[in-house]
Amino acid sequence: MSRFPLPLGIRIKAVEACAAVAVVIIIAHASTASAEIITLEGSEKVASTWIESGERGIETGDPLFIGRDGGGHARRALTAFDLSGLVGLTPPAATLTLNGRSAGSTGDFGLTTLNLHLLTRPFNAAQATWTNAASGEPWTNPGGDFLPDPIATIEVDVSAFGDDVELVFTAEPLLAAVGQAIADESDLSLLLSAPELEAADATNLLSFKGPQSGSGPMLTLIPEPASLSLLGLGGLVLLRRRR
Repeated sequence: MSRFPLPLGIRIKAVEACAAVAVVIIIAHASTASAEIITLEGSEKVASTWIESGERGIETGDPLFIGRDGGGHARRALTAFDLSGLVGLTPPAATLTLNGRSAGSTGDFGLTTLNLHLLTRPFNAAQATWTNAASGEPWTNPGGDFLPDPIATIEVDVSAFGDDVELVFTAEPLLAAVGQAIADESDLSLLLSAPELEAADATNLLSFKGPQSGSGPMLTLIPEPASLSLLGLGGLVLLRRRR
């Protein structure tokens, strides 16, 4: 069952296929037909938090952290989108957008890979920790229960990361996960991690704007017929700087 009040979690707007958020993805297949863009974002529509290894307790969802802190603890971000109000929307084209906030590093770290995983169980953003998905409900594996293979990845330059960086994820496994969540009328629950930063000997933290900021995690869906163009580019992952 969904934990969000649903039609409030959905914003629909008509745009030209050669404009708007997904332009970077579909421009190679632009057409003059207009498409319904469905965007889920904001604190009323998205549940997010971050978890840290060790004994640290419940964290806030804004900002979101991933990597390794000064105490040698790993941090991972959790985000859930409620898709239960979208029954019948198949197949969607989808992008996940994250807006950078800042980076902290005491090492000489350059490029690193961020992994987006599908969680195999829901979490409570107000209660989740490294050991628990919710109060009294421990993860089977501390640090989150998720499918081992990422559903999308992206490479970022830690030394150049900041609040002018926008990350856009899209890949066939992400589209499949969105479609399954819609069919199941359930949340799309995701975990973002940076394994190389977690394993580093120095502090390497990336932070992202959370839902409360108004620029937090955003899921954009492009239904048929516009989705055909995006689906044709299925493993593409984009990193771009916002203007």
